[in-house]
Amino acid sequence: SQTSGEEGVWRRQANYPLAGYNYTVALPGSGEDRVDFTIACHPTQPVALDANLGYSHMGDFGYSGVGLVIDGKRFENIRQLGEDFPAFWEALRHAKQVEMLTKDQQVPLPIEGLTAALPAVDSPEYICKARPKPEPIPDAPKQTGWKQFGNATEGYSYGVYNRADSFTISCHPNKPA
Repeated sequence: SQTSGEEGVWRRQANYPLAGYNYTVALPGSGEDRVDFTIACHPTQPVALDANLGYSHMGDFGYSGVGLVIDGKRFENIRQLGEDFPAFWEALRHAKQVEMLTKDQQVPLPIEGLTAALPAVDSPEYICKARPKPEPIPDAPKQTGWKQFGNATEGYSYGVYNRADSFTISCHPNKPA
């Protein structure tokens, strides 16, 4: 927890609450009024997040997700920003407005001390890295237009297809369509 005089100011601390360097901010309050957010960086591990909103604990270790809104831009999967993580980090360092993002709330966080606490990406103190971005799932090929299948002996099927639905007419010898 924060000590007196550190509430509302971003700071850097080692190995608390997570391993590595922790960049953290907390608002005054406890119990159901508790609000804190931490980004932890370790030289051999991807960045980790830890947050508390009242009695709800969020972060990377089996709890519900947490993200940030920085100057109006949403960052919901911070751990998997891949090559975009340094740009996120610099945006956070220079933010004019930051909000903690949960599944159903946006809670304003202070910005005091951000630039002093978070090292620049080109400094030797910067050790943060994110996991690679997940590969996008390719769209299923679009099959549009009429297709014809079959032969004169067994009959023909005529169909039109798209991703949402399809329509087929089947014509067989001596059977209704």
